[in-house]
Amino acid sequence: MFSSIRSRPTAAVRQAAAGTKQAVRTRTSRKTPRRPDPKIPVQLLKDFDNFGYRGEVIKVLPSVMRNYLHMGNGAAYITNEVGPRIPVVDKSDFRAQQAQLAQEKAAELALSKQRAAEKAAREEEIGKVGALSLDELSNLFQSMKNSGKRGKQQSSIQDKSTQQVVESSEITYTSLDISSDIPETFYVQLTDQITLPVTKELLAMQMYNMSGIDIPVSTITLGHEKEGEVKEINSSGKYILSLEIPGEREAVERIVIVQ
Repeated sequence: MFSSIRSRPTAAVRQAAAGTKQAVRTRTSRKTPRRPDPKIPVQLLKDFDNFGYRGEVIKVLPSVMRNYLHMGNGAAYITNEVGPRIPVVDKSDFRAQQAQLAQEKAAELALSKQRAAEKAAREEEIGKVGALSLDELSNLFQSMKNSGKRGKQQSSIQDKSTQQVVESSEITYTSLDISSDIPETFYVQLTDQITLPVTKELLAMQMYNMSGIDIPVSTITLGHEKEGEVKEINSSGKYILSLEIPGEREAVERIVIVQ
């Protein structure tokens, strides 16, 4: 019997086998192609809390666009042929604009609160004046004239129990005091106690309550745009109050609104 002899593969056979392995390795190493993005680009035409702001370009599923965003003209499709319908808004720029608008609104709100507080204070002062009768107003005005203006006015005391009224020539105030202490426009609110006609004495007392300046009635001139100069206010409306300042050529004008 012949013994079996195992023959070695030739070089050609080994080379062919290596080529086959390389081909198999090459076929198996190919990458799987990526799936196309299922989302589509759209532009928001309204603000949506969960998606973005008006003008922003985002990507969403077609079902979301069809069933939610597109309803009520809330968003528009963007294709190669049709671009954005309105100017595109960047999210960071939009947030900066929103922050600036919020700051402006906060400033306006603070200013309106300040004006409301000032108006409430004026109405409170007017209400205090309105609670007095005409005789009490007259007596109060006379006592104010005696007390003087913020320590600048001097009253001569001839008797411990009696104070003399300060003469208008002794009053020391300037147009600067008027401008800084009495607003350019102030209101007179008509009530059950404060009724027409509004006299110069009442106006002088209100200005004293606002500023502490004792203004003589003789230096007050009232004017109306239709009626001209008037001695007292007989109807509600807008009036010009002119104050003559002792020692100064030009008078100071203020607007009085009676309502």
